[in-house]
Parts: sequence; structure tokens; C-alpha cells
Amino acid sequence: MTDKTRVLVLGGGFAGINATANLARALGRNQQVEIWLVSRHNYFLFIPMLHEAATGAVEPRHVAQPVRRAFRGKGISFLKSEVQGIDLEGRRVQTDHGPMEYDYLVLGLGSDTNFFGLDAAKPHVFELKNLADARKLHYHILEMFERAATLDDPPLRRASLTFVVAGAGPTGVELVAEIHDFVHHTVLRDYPGLSLQDVEINLVEMADRVLPGLEEPLSRVAMDRLKSKRINLLLGTRISRITDGGLELNGDREVETRTLVWTAGVRASPVVSGLPVERDRMGRVIVNQFLQAPEYPNVYVIGDSANCTDPVTKKPFPPTAQVAVRGGAHAAQNIAAAIRGGQPRPFEHVSWAGLVSLGANAAIVDFSGFRIYGRLASFIWRLVYLTKLPGRQNKVLVALDWLLSLFFERDTAQSEGG
Repeated sequence: MTDKTRVLVLGGGFAGINATANLARALGRNQQVEIWLVSRHNYFLFIPMLHEAATGAVEPRHVAQPVRRAFRGKGISFLKSEVQGIDLEGRRVQTDHGPMEYDYLVLGLGSDTNFFGLDAAKPHVFELKNLADARKLHYHILEMFERAATLDDPPLRRASLTFVVAGAGPTGVELVAEIHDFVHHTVLRDYPGLSLQDVEINLVEMADRVLPGLEEPLSRVAMDRLKSKRINLLLGTRISRITDGGLELNGDREVETRTLVWTAGVRASPVVSGLPVERDRMGRVIVNQFLQAPEYPNVYVIGDSANCTDPVTKKPFPPTAQVAVRGGAHAAQNIAAAIRGGQPRPFEHVSWAGLVSLGANAAIVDFSGFRIYGRLASFIWRLVYLTKLPGRQNKVLVALDWLLSLFFERDTAQSEGG
């Protein structure tokens, strides 16, 4: 440690990146403060477009911005490393590259996939949390068609072309719609020996409707759209067992498939869930109104790592990108105030919009109760996320991807290694 005040931000997702950016704006010129960002990846990934990267609608690299480029010349130090543990009493973080001490800590380590007791099946399941996952899924979908094209046995061919997405939240709904469009509008054209009847796409959800976190009218619109695409909605359904050859639903129904994508739930990272502080059943730290761990006021917890109660609804804020962005900015403001001798302010957040893509030329948009569906909503969805996508270069490249998609088909090349 130097004699400077060190602020250490862990995690390069929405929460950590926005905390770092706001710290840079508030403290970057302060020569007595050093700001460090530690992340396992050297890029910030724009998760809301990851389903398009996995299905060839946009180039995966176009939704990722290099961290070092984003903070070039802003007084931020970056370390690409895995966080192994945190000593809250000793104010020390253990990384792959050794220990790092801190004066203020911002925990934005995101979340891991929650398999709800089916962790042993993880080798047979696809996830969608990073660029490698998107490339792997893209490669696999095409591989299933290559395999099916060589099979004469109808049941085996059917199993290869049965796709299952678990979890009907925004990620699951957007992904299953994009898989449908990718398969039906592009991939099948390259396999004249295969037909629509060979393909089956399923969305599994334990609740009785899709998008259970949104208002019911929005959910109904989404269900109608998915049904029009002939996507099977298996609602009120639990995946009870997973094997390398398929899965079991509600303890009795067998589905043969080689593709199960899990978007059904999240839990705090093991580093966070192992901290000696009060946590909820998902392993998230229960923070106070200032986003601090109550036992350690110099530790701020944000994004998917935090359980913060909304003073209006009396329920925890949802683990969304909106909350993560706002929480990161707020934690930075409170730390800057503390360094200057000021007082922290309570965290407040009101969700201003809900946006869910339903595939090509369709989406649902809810601006504080003002609802839009269909093509106009799809245009708004793209416009909003394009403006939020970081980096001018990324904005231009994604806009070009979308423009070219009006004239050319999606990418169906299997890049080596997935």
C-alpha cells in the first residue's frame, strides 16, 4: 500500500464498470486517491445483446469493449485477475496475482448460474453469460444440424434438432426467439434434407407465464408471439433431471435433446456468498440503504451481489442491468463523499422501462406503463440499447450488423473452438 487512499472495485460488469467510471469522474484528478478495477475479463460485455451474438445476428466482438481502452487516460489502474477471497477485517483481497489492500471496497462480482440442485448436470448444459458461452452455443447449434444431416434414424435426428431453453425471464425469452429466427430463416436453408418438422424448440418455465417479473399484459403479448413462432411453452414445468441424452420434466416426462440452455436463475458468486456478513438465500449481501455492508461501512456491494430493499415496495431491488448501473454510480458518489468528509445518501431507483426483444421485427416495450408492441417496439428496443452500448466503435459496428442483416443472412460459419 502507498499513502494514497485506495478504492478497489471488483467486477467488470454493469455495476463495476459504472462504479469505476463515476469514481474516475469524481476522484480521477485527486492525486491522493488511486482507483483500481479488478476483473476476470479484459472487456466489458453488453449482456442485453448476447443472445444476438449467440445466434449470428451480431458479431460477438462488437458487443464487448476493452476495459483498458474505455478508461484510457482517466487515472484508472486495471488488473485482469480472478478474485479468490476477501479478508474484510484485514481490508485485503486475494487475487491470482497476489493480495491487494484497500481503504474502500466496491463489490460488483455479479452472479453465477443457479441450477437449483442440478449442479451435477452442468457439463451437459449451455449457459449464456460471456463471449465464450455465445460462441460455444453458436457453434453447437450448427453442429447439431451437421449431425442431423447425416442421420437416417428419425428419432435421433429429432433429438439433435430439439432445442430447450430453461427459464422464461427476459434472457430466456429473447434467446428462444432468436434461436427460432436463426434456425428457421437461415440455417434450414443450407440443409435441404431437413425440414421444419424435424425441428422442435421449447421454453421451460416453472411459473404459469413467461416474463413473470413483468406485468401480465406484457406477458400475454410475449406468449402469443412465441406461440405464433410454434415455440412450445412448457409452463408450470420443472426440470427434475438432466443427462447427456436429454432431460426429465416434473419427474415423469422425458425429452430427448442435445441442447439445453440454462437461463433459469442466478446466485451470488462463491466469493460473495462466503463472506462473514448477513446474506440472503441467493448468497447476496444484505446491504443498508447506502449500499454498504452494515458491519463494514467501507465496503459497498452493488449489482447482483447485493440485496437492497426498495423503500417503496419493501422488496429487494431486482437483479437487472438498470439497478446495477444506478447502484454502481451511487456507490461511487457515496465513496467520493466519504473521502471528502461528507455523508452518504440513501440509494433510490425507479425502473423507467422494460424492454424485451421477441425476435426479428418484434419486441415489447413498457415506459412506465406506456406500452408498445411489434415492429415499432423492436425499433425502440434497438435504438435504446444502441445508445447504451459503450464505445462509439461498438455502436457503429452493431448498427452496421443490423443494417447488413436487412440484405444478407446471418453468420453460419463454425469458428474453430466454438
